[in-house]
Amino acid sequence: MVPRQNHESPSPCHGQWPVRCVRINDRLLSFQMDRLFLLDTTMTQTPSHRLSALIAPAALMAFGMIGSAHADSHGHQHDAQSGDSHAQAAHVHGVVQVDIAADGAELLVQLTSPQADITGFEHEASTEQDKQAIATALTTLRGKPLFTPNAAAGCKLEKTEIEGLGEDDDHDHEHAHADAHGKAEEGHAHDHDHEHAKEEGHEHGHADVEVSYHFHCDTLSALQSIEVTLTQAFPTIHTINAQLALPQGQFSRTLKTGQTRLEWK
Repeated sequence: MVPRQNHESPSPCHGQWPVRCVRINDRLLSFQMDRLFLLDTTMTQTPSHRLSALIAPAALMAFGMIGSAHADSHGHQHDAQSGDSHAQAAHVHGVVQVDIAADGAELLVQLTSPQADITGFEHEASTEQDKQAIATALTTLRGKPLFTPNAAAGCKLEKTEIEGLGEDDDHDHEHAHADAHGKAEEGHAHDHDHEHAKEEGHEHGHADVEVSYHFHCDTLSALQSIEVTLTQAFPTIHTINAQLALPQGQFSRTLKTGQTRLEWK
């Protein structure tokens, strides 16, 4: 059933949290509270991977594989990983959002974090110390894996995209199987909407970093957990709110300092 949308409301990807969008296999997915939606894919050939301003509410339709929120065997009690993520504000230092989506053999892990938790500051980099902090952050984000799917799924990291760190953003750090289509899209990563958002964020003293990890998995049906080492790599992060849309269902989980495994068995 196609959800009815108020045509006077903004585009489903254009607002602040809790509306977030990820793109995987030329499909734009919108996480909205406890539901995941697939947006009209006829627009995905636009030369920009940020399509938010072009998607009208009427284009919103339910993501067929998932439907409404998944109620797992633990009901509403998800113990220490329970989804209190809906209480998260749009920008809270120490709190990051992780959106995980699967399509076919592809797995996307998208991290959105306050820049302060990644580089130690949120102003425009102007000093050598600032630039060195950004270089160090980039090395960490694309170095030792921060997200590791369980071995049985056979997932291999193919590509890492980093946005929000200025001129040093990394859109070309590709791994074994990145295809030409992905490369073409990366060349347009800094579109007008993205640049405007970054400028506006800095003007208000807030800035976010977005990192997308693209995996190819041999057996996605065997994916049962993901090891997360964000809090070790970036010690000021204390809360990781995760939304997952997988063949097994849709889940919300929260990790606190010292917890390193996202599970949904």
